Amino acid sequence: MDAVRAADHDRYLTALYAPDGKRYALFSLYAFNAEISGIRDRIHEALPGEVRLQWWRDVIAAGGEAGAGHPTAEAVNATIATFGLPKPAFENMLDARIFDLYDDPMPSRTDLEGYCGETAAALIQLAAMVLDPGEAPRFAELAGRAGCAQAMTGLL
Repeated sequence: MDAVRAADHDRYLTALYAPDGKRYALFSLYAFNAEISGIRDRIHEALPGEVRLQWWRDVIAAGGEAGAGHPTAEAVNATIATFGLPKPAFENMLDARIFDLYDDPMPSRTDLEGYCGETAAALIQLAAMVLDPGEAPRFAELAGRAGCAQAMTGLL
């Protein structure tokens, strides 16, 4: 919870309004996002960042006790298992974050929208799946649009 408060205060505040039984899951998703989105700020070359993203890929793929001793890894794996969240969404988030490691310009608006969809929009949809799994599919398109708006605003 403290990691989210420090790294992503807006999402921290929104998670406080979640029901008690779901709040921890939201914090784990937001901590995971803060962890992978902050890799770029903690490296000086792309290769160590790619190694770190691969570590996360391995942790998510293995599930269960993978990442034992790393609080965020343990929490996100528990959330994936408890709420039946789709691992491909996490894998796509990690793949999209590779772009962050390089100083290349975004090739096109379509690529930017894809990046936003795999990062911010995916996070919103995963949060919806935690909060109300039955209704989450109805909000997929809205999550996509909201995520793109949120990500583009953050890039400005």
